[in-house]
Amino acid sequence: EDEFRARQAATIKAWNTSHGLKVTYAPTTSLFNTHEPEPSFIDLDLHNPYRWINEFHETAGDEGWTGKTWSLPSWDQNNWYHPNVIGHE
Repeated sequence: EDEFRARQAATIKAWNTSHGLKVTYAPTTSLFNTHEPEPSFIDLDLHNPYRWINEFHETAGDEGWTGKTWSLPSWDQNNWYHPNVIGHE
């Protein structure tokens, strides 16, 4: 994983030295750490209340007034396990 992040950072650095359009490297592994979805759809009590990625059967996850993630139900599989509203911020 460290080698992969190093290659990503080097690729972005090389791009930025030779192009007018600059790109910012964000080490997503560390940014998303502790914000992953809980893959179990059998035990709903296992939901990660601070997830940045939609879980099974949900969409539009956003931060509620308590700081925890709330979401809307969804049967559209295109929304499952993709960044939610918080994950896009």
